[in-house]
Amino acid sequence: LSRAQDFVCGSYSVSGGKGYVLPDSYVTHRVPVSTKATVLCREGDKIYAQICKYKALAAMKVLPVENLGSSESLRACVVATLRGTPFGEPFSAEACAEAKEVQSRRIPPAGRTDLRGKTLFTISQGLPIRGDFAFSIEQQNNGYRLGVHMADVAELVAEGSALEREAAARGRNLFRSNLIWPMLPRELTTDACMLRAGEDRPAVSIFLQYDVNAELQSVSFEESIVNIAANATYAEIDTLLLGMDGSAILPLREKYAAIGTAVRELYELASMLRRERHARGGIDYEPLCMDFERIDEHGTVSVGMTPTYDAGLLVRELLIAAGAAVGRHFSENGLPMLYTAFADPRKALLDHLETLEGLLPGLPLREHGEILRRVTEAAANHPVEDAVLYLLRRILPAARYVRTPAPHHLHAVDAFVSFANPAGRYADLLVQRAIKNSIRYGAAVANDSRFDEKLRDAARCCSETEERCSMLEARLAALYQIDALHGREGTRFSCRVVESYPSGALVLLDNGAPARIVFDAPGKQTLEPGESVEAVLKSALFSTLTVELKL
Repeated sequence: LSRAQDFVCGSYSVSGGKGYVLPDSYVTHRVPVSTKATVLCREGDKIYAQICKYKALAAMKVLPVENLGSSESLRACVVATLRGTPFGEPFSAEACAEAKEVQSRRIPPAGRTDLRGKTLFTISQGLPIRGDFAFSIEQQNNGYRLGVHMADVAELVAEGSALEREAAARGRNLFRSNLIWPMLPRELTTDACMLRAGEDRPAVSIFLQYDVNAELQSVSFEESIVNIAANATYAEIDTLLLGMDGSAILPLREKYAAIGTAVRELYELASMLRRERHARGGIDYEPLCMDFERIDEHGTVSVGMTPTYDAGLLVRELLIAAGAAVGRHFSENGLPMLYTAFADPRKALLDHLETLEGLLPGLPLREHGEILRRVTEAAANHPVEDAVLYLLRRILPAARYVRTPAPHHLHAVDAFVSFANPAGRYADLLVQRAIKNSIRYGAAVANDSRFDEKLRDAARCCSETEERCSMLEARLAALYQIDALHGREGTRFSCRVVESYPSGALVLLDNGAPARIVFDAPGKQTLEPGESVEAVLKSALFSTLTVELKL
């Protein structure tokens, strides 16, 4: 509407002998097709079109450029979602050439702290193994020395390079599994910019010194050279420490003999850090996440909710503590930094109190100041937990990037920094550059306006690209969830009611996919929020991104 778009994707329809395109986004109004169109279009096709007449909304016209296929085709819908975004285009030839050069480049260890004799290891969600960052821990008489070590992506992706321009345009990776549209060329995100066991890699290391009560004493930063002892998964660490199956534990103990003691010490420190975070008002909230895994060469994708692992909670706790410590250090010393802020969500929650109270009956919220804390604590391990987390993800404000320190309500700190994924999130790459500048130039960077101006401009751009990526992921997630249901009309599904309306209800299927139950006799049928019901799949349509069921 603000003429920010030159092209649009949408579904083609015919009415009164004239062709129209109903855009997939931002204009909920069918747009007439120009009579100069030369691309063959059929009813229900997904069309990529150029906006060729920008006047009043009713007078807009589009010229079809490409017919992507049927609107009920997964491939056409995925292509349409990404078309017009950086993810819909290949990396530039210049960026690919730079990536090839980076792969063969070896960073000399001279001038870097040599940590190759230390026990460092990564813990990631699953396959493919991710090595974005690693941990180390040394238990000392006066406390703990925790190390968080990120692959030194900033050393490989030069400032102002074609690779950086691609990273800035994309903003971050889409999704986290083997179904991924990367921010950087795949050969970098799966190799050169990862920490791999048994290989020397450049890193940026953060060291946090804690006393015996897990009170932070100091923070320091070093450019380092590391050689990771192991790349472990959440499931392996959980089995190693918590499993009861001896046949599974013994091979893992042998495989991870070098890191067993360190993992136990990390858990010991993390439990104290969690208590301290709760004491200052931190909230245990992790958005409901979905896993999308490509399982064969035909493009078949499995869909399910991301499982919860104790090892995942361990990693999250350590990264929160490190992010708070880094934020505090840069804030107190006036050094340029890109902070992550999360506003108090009370206002957004007040608009949905009735639904939340319906999901958690008996929980008084209206007179309580800390609504989010009470909701997350009451929902934990409750049958309606997934429904509550799905609703919260829809209504809570997004985190944003800011140049000056600002409160992070979830973590209950006045300054927070996200830094752990510089190969997969552009804001984290900028944070890594800020850390490296502080290592190399010290307090001098506080008086250099160039660093400050770059981060000030980046804060707005990173917030905008993060929002765009979230929207793309939501649409892609809906498409893959619908694909998993295609051809299963008439099948009964168990689901949990999230919200109820006179004409039906919003529900969450067991695999985490949202759907809508439509009443056959509105007014005579009712469903209560939180209720578990079985319903029959009526339709799952790509064109409208809707899943409908009936009782």
